[in-house]
Amino acid sequence: MVRTLDKTHTVLSYIEGSLKKVIIVNGENLQHGLIFSLLNPPVPLGGNIVSLDIYIDEIPIPKRAIFIATSEDVVNASILSETRPIPFKPFQSARFLIIKEDIVSSKRKHKVVILSKLEGFEQIIVPFTFSDYIGEQREKIFIPSNLVDDPDSSTNNEDTIFKNFTTPLILSGKKAYIVCSSNASVSANWTWMGARYDNGGLYVPPARSFGRIIVEISMDDGVRKRLPNFVVSSKHENGILSTRTEVAGLQVKRTLFVPIENKGFVMRLELLDRFIDLPKLSLKKKPQKSRRNIRLHFLIDGNITSYGLAAISQSNFSKLRSDDNCLQIETAAKKGIAHYYGAIGAAPKSLKPSKVLMDSFDNDLEISYDLDIEPGKTCELALIAAGSFSTLEDCLDEYRYIRDNYRQLLDDTENHFKTVLTSTLHIETSPKQNYTILKLARAFQKAKVSMEYLKAEYDQLGAGICAGLPRFPNYWARDTGWSLRGYLSVGDYRFVFRVIENFLRHQARKTSKSAIKGELPMLISGKSFLHSTTFGSADSTFLFPWAIREYVYCTGDVHFLTERWSSIIDLVNWGLLKDEDGDGLVDQGKVQMTFKHYSMKV
Repeated sequence: MVRTLDKTHTVLSYIEGSLKKVIIVNGENLQHGLIFSLLNPPVPLGGNIVSLDIYIDEIPIPKRAIFIATSEDVVNASILSETRPIPFKPFQSARFLIIKEDIVSSKRKHKVVILSKLEGFEQIIVPFTFSDYIGEQREKIFIPSNLVDDPDSSTNNEDTIFKNFTTPLILSGKKAYIVCSSNASVSANWTWMGARYDNGGLYVPPARSFGRIIVEISMDDGVRKRLPNFVVSSKHENGILSTRTEVAGLQVKRTLFVPIENKGFVMRLELLDRFIDLPKLSLKKKPQKSRRNIRLHFLIDGNITSYGLAAISQSNFSKLRSDDNCLQIETAAKKGIAHYYGAIGAAPKSLKPSKVLMDSFDNDLEISYDLDIEPGKTCELALIAAGSFSTLEDCLDEYRYIRDNYRQLLDDTENHFKTVLTSTLHIETSPKQNYTILKLARAFQKAKVSMEYLKAEYDQLGAGICAGLPRFPNYWARDTGWSLRGYLSVGDYRFVFRVIENFLRHQARKTSKSAIKGELPMLISGKSFLHSTTFGSADSTFLFPWAIREYVYCTGDVHFLTERWSSIIDLVNWGLLKDEDGDGLVDQGKVQMTFKHYSMKV
């Protein structure tokens, strides 16, 4: 029998077993409902849906009780219209939440029908129909956005938040950082100078060693599902991003972090087969508890890009290193151009890839691993990536170290951020405090974590503050001067001292064509970066005498003054030398101004 397009689409799109009873938390209200997932849109070719209805066992559901979550947005079906449609891209996943107080039976199959109207085809109703048993109630669903002020205050790691998880995020250590999304993909939509593109990847300044990295999973049916589309909760704290994904009876917990002192990142995946929790497919037969075959696919942009204010891709090639079971990439060696390296693979070391793709035109790579999971048991895999611009062996050594020690590095990273948050200015909170105070305290804590992400100690550059990630990994003096106020205000004095010392080491010792004596560099950079350490800022040097004074006031470090007194005098004198015409104002270049005198009669 030949299936029609809509029937084939339905068979391939509904995720069997995802229809479940849930408790819905909306503010302080508790309601009952159902949830299910689709691998593809409820319309075969996608498009803008301007109206959507759902029937369960031929009974219509009020539109206000229907919520749809895609990778782009979360909307209520009642607001859909020609002026506010919900866009569905081809092969875009979605989750549906239905508020329904009269809970239906889990002992028989139920028929669910989605009726959609597409923009431009308002007279045509596109049906999507499936039947399934309903899983037993076992979790809460939190509805965030404007319906709940702050879901973090009442949810835990096992709760489901009904929302999309696409917010861009940067996780950073001293040597490297990643651009990712709150769904734990090393992938993020970014807007730069009006252009929107995927800026995800591993950055080991001065280069992006790998571009976006997305995880897909395939199981017994062979259909590949992108994990980001099935995230049900996400938490970012202590320098670590943790997410939970539920797909077809499989739970995947991902932990994403950048080790503090290493040039790479770790994505740990813990997979739990929850098949024993699924409803019986037949009232007469019990489900067989057999081992489950899982394949994890890592889709990798293998293009190495030199980064800084500009972003320049280079020709590079890749190969599989069988001794380390990893993919290795490197740029083509050119005279006078920095050479970059990258390595990516999985822990444990003994796990060999089941499939590797390297021969694409645009250097897209794919590496896959096969796992067997017993029902109710957990297995673990960690994706490890590292980069370098020194030598290939240095890159591989970095990769091996992270791979062999990633669990300890996870503990070290969490402890580092906990120490930072408690050793500097800290606000003690308790659940009994005013809710507004709690929100302010959390905002203050997040600000401190963000400041920690901007700390760096890149090779060739020393200690510094990044002017802004991912585009500005260099240490710009103006951005540094203003940022020092924040680090001083929270009491991070050791770091402030190291940053000031680093800039004073680069201070101009005499007047030349490029700088005036006492001037600090406009930015500190290195040989392998796209730009060198340069001078020429009109005002940034003036920001440092104030920072030095505040540092000494806060710490009483008079020894620092005596050691650096001549450099501090040169900082102040630089301003006097910049007033070339003696009018009390700093001059930056030669500017001639003509003033006309007017008389005014009153």
